[in-house]
Amino acid sequence: MNITILSDNLAEPPFEAEHGLAYLIEIKGQRVLFDSGQGEPFLHNCGELNIDFGALDAVVLSHGHYDHGGNLATVLAHTEAPFFAHPSVMIPRFSNHEGKPSKSVAIPQSAKEAIMNLHHSRHRWIHGVTEIVPGLFATGPIPRITEYETTGGPFYLDSISKKPDLLPDDLALFTETKSGIVIITGCCHSGIVNTIEYIRSLTDTPIHTIIGGLHLLNADQNRLDKTIAYLNESGVQQIIPIHCTGEQVIPLLKDQCRSKVISGTVGYSISI
Repeated sequence: MNITILSDNLAEPPFEAEHGLAYLIEIKGQRVLFDSGQGEPFLHNCGELNIDFGALDAVVLSHGHYDHGGNLATVLAHTEAPFFAHPSVMIPRFSNHEGKPSKSVAIPQSAKEAIMNLHHSRHRWIHGVTEIVPGLFATGPIPRITEYETTGGPFYLDSISKKPDLLPDDLALFTETKSGIVIITGCCHSGIVNTIEYIRSLTDTPIHTIIGGLHLLNADQNRLDKTIAYLNESGVQQIIPIHCTGEQVIPLLKDQCRSKVISGTVGYSISI
């Protein structure tokens, strides 16, 4: 399989950076778009990489935040591929950081309308483990079993911050390769330990690679220490931490993880 980063917080010319995430996953002759960034940089980067939305075999949304579903309307208008997501990607969502006004962090209205307007045959609502294309699976909702992992931010279902958003739609993709299991995350709001533990409950194959956002940018020291200790015990061979992992956290992972930790930016491609 081959995974190419199409949108990320870091990029070098000719690519453009944005607070967003998207990948093209190529596996067994199938092409899967996982998330669609936030704005124009995603479209620019797809142009630079000659990405043809019409050639996609599936479109998957990791969760319902604006920086992952920002270009869904454009993508879905240019492909006949099925669309996979948990139904909660459609709900209103807000963040409320101390000292700042509450703001919407839901996918844009254009994305919601594009999803609703899809022919019913293209909807693939994910409620549990789901095969996206042969050999590539979505976890569906991930059980939260650790006491130290949180969603990673002040997320709410209302603008007055009374109803916490536990992001039940958060999912990851995984596949088995000759080297082991590869896990591809969006923002990992469920927690990377919870995510690995759930996937381990589904397969006996060792985890080889993790690529994606780990949402550790707001993690306290206790969570960081326990997460790194778990990763070191897990036998994961390599980690490509991007997007919401945290610029200050990635050097810590490189220093303290036994796994090989690789910096990824837009255009980075890995074959496994």
